[in-house]
Amino acid sequence: MKRITTILATVTALTLFGCSDTNPIENTISDANQTANLKNVAISTDTTAASPVSFELQLPQMVAGKSFADLNAEFPEVYGNPANYGATFSVNLLADNPSNNAGDAKFDGMSIALGMLSEGAEPINTIAEPFTIAKGTTQKVTPTGTMNLKTHRLAGLYFFNQVAKGDTLITSETGELGYKRGAVQGSLPIVLPNAKIATRADADTKAFLGDAIKSGIFDK
Repeated sequence: MKRITTILATVTALTLFGCSDTNPIENTISDANQTANLKNVAISTDTTAASPVSFELQLPQMVAGKSFADLNAEFPEVYGNPANYGATFSVNLLADNPSNNAGDAKFDGMSIALGMLSEGAEPINTIAEPFTIAKGTTQKVTPTGTMNLKTHRLAGLYFFNQVAKGDTLITSETGELGYKRGAVQGSLPIVLPNAKIATRADADTKAFLGDAIKSGIFDK
């Protein structure tokens, strides 16, 4: 039975391929086999996760008894600022290194562009830090990234409209695995099926977002 461990990702990684190689693959494995190790690792959606992509809303504070219009009239610099409406996204993936591989597979990071299937929507870049997958094991890898209506206006409009209506999100996922061995570095492509993501928000949040969208502040 394969051992499953978890790799935690952060959004603080500043570069995908620039990390130093502090634990190089043993020289007893040829370059050809090292490259084969990497290519043999299968990346797939983590079907044990609650959703292929999870998200956490980042909104201005809602106040009981006050509508969006009330709050925006009192604090327009907060509630009227598109940059204050955002979300953090986590792509839930599995990386499988088969037991018949030549050895461990070391990657210098993962980058997944999360696309919202809406015309012109900007992709949301998610990143995972460097990780090593031991031979014969499967690991959870969770690239993470953020967006807001200032940086991703069209993607944000689609996203928040779907959340306000309680409708399903459709996303695409493409990216790459980076690797580095001494002076040699490169990347391997990742293409995953489109994902359907259920949007879950309480009635107050849906109403707040719906009123914000109707106000036109997201059109700035």
